[in-house]
Amino acid sequence: MKIIFLAFKDLKILLSNKRELSLHIFFPVIVVLLVISLFGGKPALYGEAFFIDQDGGLPARNFINRIEEVRGLKVFIIDEEQAARKLERSDILMVTEIPSDFSEKITEGQSPQLNVWQRGSGGDTGQMLLSLNRSVIAEMMGEVQMTFLVKDFAEDSPHFQEEKELEAFMDSFFRASLWNPGTIITERVIDDQKEMAVFFLPGIITLFLIFSITFSAQIFVEEKNQKILERLSSSGLSKGEILGGKVLGNVFKGTFQLLILLVITWLLLNPFTPLTFFKTFIFSLLVITSISLISVFIGCISRKPEQALWASVIISLVNSAMGNTFAFPREEGTIIEIINFFTVSFYANRGLRSLIIQGGSLSGLVMEMLALAFIALIFLVICLYIFSSADS
Repeated sequence: MKIIFLAFKDLKILLSNKRELSLHIFFPVIVVLLVISLFGGKPALYGEAFFIDQDGGLPARNFINRIEEVRGLKVFIIDEEQAARKLERSDILMVTEIPSDFSEKITEGQSPQLNVWQRGSGGDTGQMLLSLNRSVIAEMMGEVQMTFLVKDFAEDSPHFQEEKELEAFMDSFFRASLWNPGTIITERVIDDQKEMAVFFLPGIITLFLIFSITFSAQIFVEEKNQKILERLSSSGLSKGEILGGKVLGNVFKGTFQLLILLVITWLLLNPFTPLTFFKTFIFSLLVITSISLISVFIGCISRKPEQALWASVIISLVNSAMGNTFAFPREEGTIIEIINFFTVSFYANRGLRSLIIQGGSLSGLVMEMLALAFIALIFLVICLYIFSSADS
């Protein structure tokens, strides 16, 4: 009962501090929204297209307009001097020049020749733009050939005695085909934003839990320096009860942070079923317990709050940079991979990814749960020994 009282006291301190409470609530929302925006879907052809229009005729303008209609592509018309300067400074990688005879050749049914200036391969967008240019010219050439074909059949027809009537008919025909094409291609990005955000969700949860819990070590050091823990000991509480209260208090704080993270991600990303949510919550409690004991360990070995702060920062950064939180070693047997095995985040991320992304079960995470329990046990024994030695 005394342990629970001490734990709720620490949780009450958190809830009464509006500044810290707002960080626990709003900061996760901002991070999740940033992840969604950073890994959002975008069109397959995405970028800028630069053209030099040496022709200026209606077919040339029609060609540029059709390129401009492609979703995700911005078209710019520049002159030769601008193109040379931008290419030289590598501001752009490719420019397409429309020659002066473009309109004439299109009108006569001849295939025009586009001139392409590029640096290297022209980039991914440039390669796709080359294919797009060819397809648009082929489309325009097809329309011209169709017009010639209709003209041949219309020579003996009483309906199109004048060429202007024929051109008006063909223009309305092509416009109707654009409004109602025979083949419709729909480009869809299937939850790309959510899939990428959910992939990084385990790392985000682990990172926030480590940061929020280990930073509680400062409060532990302050209470130790202010003789608050000594007075608790004098009132009849054993060292184990004091440490148990501090650990349980960290667990309550971590659980509060965890619930905020899970609820926010459920509302924004919907990655959970009720069963997945429950399994993730249960596994995360074990992660929180391990981190809580590390936080108490930091408090036990630190003499000043500043030391506890720096120790918390270092441990948090190591666990966020390592442990497969956001990056994975490219080769097996490297030093980074070996270090990963000694971090809490490694086992936490493996377990959370299995539950959230792969839909795994808790029974398949025996190794991860045993590793986290072993870490918690080791730091519990060390804390009991150190704390007793310091206060004896």
